[in-house]
Amino acid sequence: MPFPAKHWIIVLFLVFVGLSSRAQWPVQVGDIFVANYGGNSVLKIDPSTMVQTRLATFATPTDLTLSPIGELFVAEWGGKIKRLDLKTGALTVVNPTRSIPQAWGIALSAAGDLYATSRSSNAVYRVSIATGEPTLVSRSNLIQGPIGLDILDEGHLVVASHMNDELVSVDVTNGTQTSIDGGQGVNEPWAVATRGAEVFVTGYDSKLIQRLTQGNLVELARAPGFPYGLDVAPDGSLVCASTGLADSIDRYDAQGNHLATFSGGMLKQVAGIAVSRFALCGLSIACPTDITARTCDPAGLVVEYPAPTVTGGCPPFTVDSTPSSGSTFPPGTNWVECAATDSAGNRATCSFRVAVTLDATPPSLTCPADVTIECGAATTPDITGTATATDAHDPNPTVTYTDTTTPGTCAGAKAIVRVWRAVDACGNSTTCTQTIGFREPTPAPVILGIQLAPDGELVVAFSGDPQGIAEFVFEEADSLSSVAIWQPMTPQPTIAEVEIGLFEARLAVNPQQPAGFYRILSPGQP
Repeated sequence: MPFPAKHWIIVLFLVFVGLSSRAQWPVQVGDIFVANYGGNSVLKIDPSTMVQTRLATFATPTDLTLSPIGELFVAEWGGKIKRLDLKTGALTVVNPTRSIPQAWGIALSAAGDLYATSRSSNAVYRVSIATGEPTLVSRSNLIQGPIGLDILDEGHLVVASHMNDELVSVDVTNGTQTSIDGGQGVNEPWAVATRGAEVFVTGYDSKLIQRLTQGNLVELARAPGFPYGLDVAPDGSLVCASTGLADSIDRYDAQGNHLATFSGGMLKQVAGIAVSRFALCGLSIACPTDITARTCDPAGLVVEYPAPTVTGGCPPFTVDSTPSSGSTFPPGTNWVECAATDSAGNRATCSFRVAVTLDATPPSLTCPADVTIECGAATTPDITGTATATDAHDPNPTVTYTDTTTPGTCAGAKAIVRVWRAVDACGNSTTCTQTIGFREPTPAPVILGIQLAPDGELVVAFSGDPQGIAEFVFEEADSLSSVAIWQPMTPQPTIAEVEIGLFEARLAVNPQQPAGFYRILSPGQP
């Protein structure tokens, strides 16, 4: 809720709340949290009633930031960062073993990363909330006596470098520093606050409140005292804490017009301010998992997706997803942004990807090998071979073939050129070619004679295609009785050419069988 719109000073009623393990402080949108440096405390101020609530004691707190789940992180000048759970009142030290010298500015990213400036070390640190371990992000160079700190965008911080009059952008991934004020007269910058691409900054001696937008620095207002703390309220107004003849908190609109001043109570050298952008209801949203889809249409694909899951919050709440489920998603990577907003003004967001692939790739096709068959033999694929196809998106591409026959003397055909074609569900196609040749039938082997060689092997002489010998089965038996048991000889014969067109097969005879009987069976014989 905004501050009262009148330009007058209000002496705040003082409310003291002691810390206990059962304490709980409700939070509304617009509530102001104060790092009361001179009062060694942190306060919460209700902007509608101006009531101050003392939350806990801290040793010279310099700045603070509030998480969406109601955890207040407070930086102390001595180097400790403490966490105050507003739901339970529990107070813990985030970094019990590793202090950050002269910690001043503190900021919490949307991803949950905690950052802090160290004035004496001229450095910015990332502090693990889980372990308390500080990791150096960037040091020195443009950063000299850093004070204020805020999140500039997802990958950058903005730092008020007090000692060299610089506003510095810091890349959180590699520590790269970039001056963003362009030397336009930021004098001893102290506190910074951001709203989108806008950066607001206060000047220590000048007492100016300025706005930097796309490199353009504009003076908005002049604070009544040294402007130590600054934040942007959800309604776009600026909330600035200053110390001088009196300690006060002032509110200005986005154009720098002064709206209200209030002071008194426990305010004493306020060094940092955080304005709540949500109520303490723990609103969260979980997006569907990423979606991968395929389309044949260059215009894209209609994609239906499940609604995000919303938990917590102060009901009722609304959920918006852009693009909506059922929209047409073009080929490429598309992001869906989902947001949940509850009645208290809490807002939670998430996003997921819809990756649409335009299928313009034909299947992969492998043809069977070229073959030569006898004239008159069947030419169906079960005899001559079948092509196989695979596709990245279609598990069963269609495979067909067409034949072109070259006339000849061999059973009416000299050769067949068989063109195989594979087509996927999107109509993408590819072809390959197989050639089926013909030859005159090879005469079956003709047995010319059988004799026993001196070395004890049985020699069978024959003519014809030597491969045809495989069509015969050589058997042996130890008698010719009616119950003779014929067994195939093992191994079957080896073949050797003895003259052009004449071949012989040698079969080893069982040396333990003094007298044996042998026969040759051709296919079809009983």
